[in-house]
Amino acid sequence: MDWRGVVFGAAIGAMAVSKAAPVISLVTGEWPPFVSQSAPDMGPVTEIVRMAMKEAGYEVSIQFVSWPIAEAMVEKGSVFAAFPYLKTDARLARFEFSDTLLTTTGRLFFFRPKWSSRTSYARLDELRPYTLGVIRGEWYLEEFGRLGLNLDYATTEAQSIAKLRAGRVDLVPMNDVVGWHHINTQFPKESASFGVLEPPLNLVGHNRLLVSRSYPESRLLMQQFNDGLSRIRANGVYDRILIRHGLTGQAPVSVDAPIPARNH
Repeated sequence: MDWRGVVFGAAIGAMAVSKAAPVISLVTGEWPPFVSQSAPDMGPVTEIVRMAMKEAGYEVSIQFVSWPIAEAMVEKGSVFAAFPYLKTDARLARFEFSDTLLTTTGRLFFFRPKWSSRTSYARLDELRPYTLGVIRGEWYLEEFGRLGLNLDYATTEAQSIAKLRAGRVDLVPMNDVVGWHHINTQFPKESASFGVLEPPLNLVGHNRLLVSRSYPESRLLMQQFNDGLSRIRANGVYDRILIRHGLTGQAPVSVDAPIPARNH
């Protein structure tokens, strides 16, 4: 055996090991079509996160859990971050937030055959006579509770849409793309019987990484992630991800907007 070949091979192997990107642990939950284990590349938001991390010099390990468990893992520091999350006052007391991954719009869905004739509202407290089908862990729960709205809890968006169709709830707050995705998936022949109240529940929702304050070097990692996210926007990777997933209308907003008021 040629000893020079052995040494050369070992050197190449050592170089490969030394250049291996560090792996960062993240968690998320099912939120199709944006994030899903069954979607191509686990959905567009997952792909954005992965590519921004890659641009920053990291690989990612992504685990799917429930949203409450995701928050608990991030708070404990078991993982660097969870995604995607909206920034709220309550969450700001416990977590840091990355720059915006994707902007979305929240709506209040209804099922026409079992709904009243009203198609608009001026203030959320006008909705007290109705039952809202909500998801545990969502951003709106604190304000809905403060306003005394009648809430019916579910663990998934699919469950809430099914309750809406069955008449068990009157309204379902949900991202517009996610809501129509579930309606068209679960009740394709009845999609025209669903509608949304005006105005939108929130005009712009800035979806971000929910970042741990306990994870080692979390602030540095977040800045590196933000830099990577900025670079994939600049080099066209971000837009290509949106186009490939049919989300060309979901343009990013790179500046922080104030947390929108939810009661008007």
